[in-house]
Amino acid sequence: MSAAWILRGSGRQNHAAWTQLHQHTRGWTAAWADTSGFHLEPMPTTAPATTHLWAFTTHQWLRVRIDVPYWWAAALTLDTEFNLPWTRMPTSAPTVVRVRHWNSDDNRIKQYTGPAGVLGHHEHVQLLPHLPLCAPFLGHQDSLPPEYRKDIDVSPLPDDADEDKPVAPAG
Repeated sequence: MSAAWILRGSGRQNHAAWTQLHQHTRGWTAAWADTSGFHLEPMPTTAPATTHLWAFTTHQWLRVRIDVPYWWAAALTLDTEFNLPWTRMPTSAPTVVRVRHWNSDDNRIKQYTGPAGVLGHHEHVQLLPHLPLCAPFLGHQDSLPPEYRKDIDVSPLPDDADEDKPVAPAG
């Protein structure tokens, strides 16, 4: 039996509908950035003051675009129930690549507010559906079935791809 990957879309939702989304995703890990820093914590009960949020649990991944007073979401699931009345489309298995985290001593991140021990680790992954213009989903390697945890690429692009390019003069 092959795995059933399903992509679902919420359509435009108003902020009052976040309660229904939160009920379905309660206990999922969510990631977003706002003015207080980068968050990696349980799914928030209300839409945070951000433009994008990603959340995940075992075999389920969510991404949300927030544009007050509305939000739009997509969910990718694998052989699991999804109890929200969203548009449903079967899809092929996504490509899975590791998320490249900043190192803990890297001076590019100052306001990380998530759990300790995340920076510099490579357990988080992107799931890239094979559809035009489909944005990635984010998750932890433990959210994947075991057969998808093997041989995960660190990045679909070479490391430091832009370092050898000449910098245009200012002005």
